[in-house]
Amino acid sequence: MKQQISVLFKHSESSKLLAFFTLFLLITPIGCTGSTQTQVVNKEPVAYIDTIAPTYTLAGEAISFSGHGTDQDGSITGYSWRSSIDGVISKTASFNSTSLSVGSHTVYFKVQDSAGAWSSEASRAFTIASKDTTPPIINDFSISPPEIAIGSTTTLRWNVSKATVITIDQGIGNVADIGDKTISPAVTTVYTLTAKNGNSIVTSQVQVRVKGYPIINAFYSNPSSINTGGKSLLSWDVSNSLDISITPDIGTINSQKGTIDVSPTATTRYVLTATNALGSSSQETEVKVTSAAKVVYRLDQPAIQSESGTIRQDGYVDPKNLWVGDDDFNKGMQIFFTFDISKLPNDAIVKNATLDLRGSTEQIRPFTLGKLRVYNDQYGLLDSGDFKLNFPDGTENGLLFTFTSPPNITFSLPQYWINRLQSMANEGTPRFQIRLQFERFTNDNSEWDYVRFNETNPKLTIEYTKG
Repeated sequence: MKQQISVLFKHSESSKLLAFFTLFLLITPIGCTGSTQTQVVNKEPVAYIDTIAPTYTLAGEAISFSGHGTDQDGSITGYSWRSSIDGVISKTASFNSTSLSVGSHTVYFKVQDSAGAWSSEASRAFTIASKDTTPPIINDFSISPPEIAIGSTTTLRWNVSKATVITIDQGIGNVADIGDKTISPAVTTVYTLTAKNGNSIVTSQVQVRVKGYPIINAFYSNPSSINTGGKSLLSWDVSNSLDISITPDIGTINSQKGTIDVSPTATTRYVLTATNALGSSSQETEVKVTSAAKVVYRLDQPAIQSESGTIRQDGYVDPKNLWVGDDDFNKGMQIFFTFDISKLPNDAIVKNATLDLRGSTEQIRPFTLGKLRVYNDQYGLLDSGDFKLNFPDGTENGLLFTFTSPPNITFSLPQYWINRLQSMANEGTPRFQIRLQFERFTNDNSEWDYVRFNETNPKLTIEYTKG
C-alpha cells in the first residue's frame, strides 16, 4: 500500500513556513505477496596495464603510464592508479608524472564499470633513482631491418652514455659505447643490451623476426582414387624450403612447385617433406587403388566461428580472440573449434580426413610452453568448465597432432579418428570439435605468449564414397 506523510518545517524566529514536503512510503503489508524480481549479477571488469616507460629513471624525470579495462556487460567509467610509496597518483587511463618519490615502486591499476564495480588490481614495478646517482643512459638500441628472411642479415646499432660496462647477449659480449654489428640469426631472436655503472644497471631489448619456416601451400593427388593400372597426378606448392622430397619411390625434387604422375599398384600414402634451417614440415596425400573405381566426394567445412572460442585458465570464455598460450597474468589459454559434419550422408564411407590450421601468427615466444597439441574434444556448447588440466598421449585419448612450431601444414587425421568420423556419420553426429593447448599452461614470464588464429579459419576436409 502507499501512505502519504506531510512534514512541516518552520523557522524558529519568524514562524514562517519554509518548506512543505510530502513523502510517499510504499508499504507492503505482512502476508502480502509482491512480485518476484530476478537479480542481475554484475560481472566484474578487468584492468590491464599497457605501458610504464621507462621502468628505471631519475627523480624529476618524466615517466608515462597507460592502461585500459574491459567489461563484458557494461562500459569502463573510472580509473585509479596508486603507488606503493606515494598512494593514489592518478584517476585517468593515461598520464605522465615527474613528481614520484625516490624508491622501488609497485604501481597498482584498477578500473570501474558503469555499475560502479571496481576490478581487481593489475600491478607492475618501476624504480625512481636519486639524482645523486648517475645511471647509464641507453640513447639508442635498435635493429634495422627488424624482419628478415632466413639466411639474410640485419644490423644492430647502439649508443650508450655514462656506462662503464656494456654487453649484448646471444654470444656478442662486451661492446663499445657506440657501435653496430651485422647479424644473421636462424630463428626469431631477442637481443638484450645491458649497461652498468657502479650499482646501476639499465637494459634494453630488440627482437629480430626471422621469416621462413617451410610452408607447404598445397600437396594433393588428382584423382585421389584410381583403377588398377591408372594414373594420378601429384601436385605441390612449397615456400621457404631448401630441400624437398616425396616418399615413397619419388625421392628428392628440385622445384618448389610442380607435378608428377604416379601409378601405384596398391593404395599408397605419399609424404612430401620440406626442410630448411628452421626445421621441416610434412604433408600427406593418398592415392587409393581399387579394381572398380568409385566416385570420391569431398566435404570442406570451415570452423563455425559462433561455436568456437578461447577459454582462459580462470574460466573466462572469449569468443573473439582465438589465442592459445598464456597471458601477462600467466594464465593459460586454450582454443576450441567446431566443424559442421551434418552434411555427411548416412551411407558415407569415410576414406580420409584432414585439418588445415595454416595462417596462424605467433606473439613473443609461445613455444617456450612446450609442444602445441591438437585434440578431438566433443565439448558441445563452450563454457568455462571446458578448460583442460591434462594433456594425455595416444590417439585413443583424442590426440590428433603435435606441433613444435606454428601450424603451417594441413595434416591427415590418424586412422583411429577416421574410423571415429565414420561412427559419427553413422550415428548422425552433427559436429566434430577440437581443442588446441600447449603442454604447459604458462612459462611465468608475465608476457603474452600465444599463437593467434584471428586472421585465418581452420578447415576440416572429409573425403568419402557412398556405400
